[in-house]
Amino acid sequence: MYMTKETIRQWRRGIGIPAVALILCAALFVGCSRDDGQEPDGGDPVALSFTAAVDGVAFAQGGTSAGLRGTSDAFTTRTTAGGDEWVQDDKVGIFMLDAGRNLPGITGAENRKFKVSDITTGALTLDDGGAEIYYPQSGNVDFIAYYPYGTTGTGAGEITADYKYNVCVVDQSDPAVIDILYAKKTDVAKSKAAVNLEFSHAMSKITLNVKAGNGLTSADISGLAASTIAFGGMPVTAELALQDGTPTTGTNLARTFSPLKAETVSATYDATFSAILVPQAADTYNGRTVVFTVGGQSYTWAIPAAEKFEAGNHYVYPLTVQKSGIVVAGSPTIIDWTVNDNNTGTAIKLPEMVLIPKGTFLMGSSDGSNLDNTNNSGLNTTPTEPNRGTNETQHRVTLTKDFYITKYAITNSQYVEFLNAKGIQGEMLKHPNIPGAGGNMIGGEYNGEHLVYEGNTNQWGVKWNTDKWIPQPGYEDHPVVWVTWYGAKAYAEWVGGSLPTEAQWEYACRGDKGSLPFGVGDGYKLDNTLANFDWKYSWSWDGSSLIADIMDTGTFPGVTQAVGSYSPNSYGLYNMHGNVLEWCLDNSDGVPADYGGTSVIDPTGPSTGDNRMLRGGNFGLDAQYCRSAFRFNDRHDHATNHYGFRVVVVP
Repeated sequence: MYMTKETIRQWRRGIGIPAVALILCAALFVGCSRDDGQEPDGGDPVALSFTAAVDGVAFAQGGTSAGLRGTSDAFTTRTTAGGDEWVQDDKVGIFMLDAGRNLPGITGAENRKFKVSDITTGALTLDDGGAEIYYPQSGNVDFIAYYPYGTTGTGAGEITADYKYNVCVVDQSDPAVIDILYAKKTDVAKSKAAVNLEFSHAMSKITLNVKAGNGLTSADISGLAASTIAFGGMPVTAELALQDGTPTTGTNLARTFSPLKAETVSATYDATFSAILVPQAADTYNGRTVVFTVGGQSYTWAIPAAEKFEAGNHYVYPLTVQKSGIVVAGSPTIIDWTVNDNNTGTAIKLPEMVLIPKGTFLMGSSDGSNLDNTNNSGLNTTPTEPNRGTNETQHRVTLTKDFYITKYAITNSQYVEFLNAKGIQGEMLKHPNIPGAGGNMIGGEYNGEHLVYEGNTNQWGVKWNTDKWIPQPGYEDHPVVWVTWYGAKAYAEWVGGSLPTEAQWEYACRGDKGSLPFGVGDGYKLDNTLANFDWKYSWSWDGSSLIADIMDTGTFPGVTQAVGSYSPNSYGLYNMHGNVLEWCLDNSDGVPADYGGTSVIDPTGPSTGDNRMLRGGNFGLDAQYCRSAFRFNDRHDHATNHYGFRVVVVP
């Protein structure tokens, strides 16, 4: 994951998909070396043990994942749905060295093979039949780790006699084999404390979002097999020096290879292809090409010599293939493929994100005043939206930049990572909007601002547990609640983003449903199959009148539900309606002021105001307050059991 949005030539670094780096936690217990016949230095020996928490390893898989406009980019996390677990029996190689020494490692701790033995806890156990590993009797140590495990040899996936990992990317059929990951932790003292080994991607990655241009049809492109696309003129082999994780200059330029094809593609493109590349410096390789064969005709994209593909970066190119050739439709997005640590040394897990394409949409709700489009504005041409607010005047909004938004609201598990990484302590705080002693509750503050509370009732969020923050038991994957606007903003900035503007939020919420009331289902109704809200007020609208015959008079959950419950919208975003109201960036005073009907570009709301906007409704509100256009606000320092948030990043 990246933190700075550094401009590289005309490219901008964006936020990554969750298939980024991983965190391997090595719980190192005090023991001693048995090297050279040494005996334990007092007491029973305690062997090293390892556990792992994972953000993901790339592998080929169909289906939907974040990364490319909400659709699969052929690579997703090599984990279960939560994105934080290894695949059973994944193999990792680990060296232990005397601090400051070069490979080989300490005798008995050279390239030891571990496997993931428990995907729930991330436990790693030795898998090579050898003796247990112990700390040396004295002195600090370094650890070098890599994935996937390799034995000694000169072939692909093997380790040479001088400790270089052989890489060959010709076969892209299983990216888990060629997505080489590397970690090094130095000067570790003998201790029972866990040692975090932060892995990063040693290779580069490229994704091509392709659509048909003049002279070709969408079917021409969508029907392409991956085998009809050839990458050429670029290195396909290299060596990774395990001592420091640096790759050698790639070789073997004569070989070609084909990428993987995504099984699902957004409406913006006709096909998506991805490949893992050997890192390539600028102005080093001339004649690099990608050749598309369409209907027997070859179309070639000549990659400029100045283009570089750096280790740990993911390069996303929008391409148009047309009869006259291939057009690169705009600058590529460079996505940092590694974990961001904010220069703290502590890895940060990226929330899963979806890329939303720039565009123009109708924000607000129709008042039905222009059914025949008499004024040619294209506004208010549908019947009055039931239960609309007077501050929802429909107007045209243009967002000039693509942006990423989290696929789900930020969860309790994600938020406690932030609190603990920042060292925020739990203490008794006074909630500003709750009078008397009832407003005193455990919470966390930073730079003088209250971020989050345990809550005095309905404790469905986070909890201070003596010395650290934990999710309330049973609510790990529920959206974080009792979070203030300050708390939401602080987390967003910690992961390299911001809160969404109202315009970004509503645009993402509406998806392909345009100006209809809801962004899920058919767009006209909201019922208990589509969202977590007060089902007693479910309603439908046929475009001209309210339909009351679907009203559900049964009970409703009355509590947050796990993120990912119910169906997503067309972008693959979950729970944009109901569950929790979501903080936005915009200022507001009192009742949110009306937009007015003037067209605007990239609006950010009023420049001043003590309140902040919230959108989307919550689990206790009826359908009218969960509409895409509904607007709510509250004090920036207020929090309750139904306020949460998402994060956006503009590449």
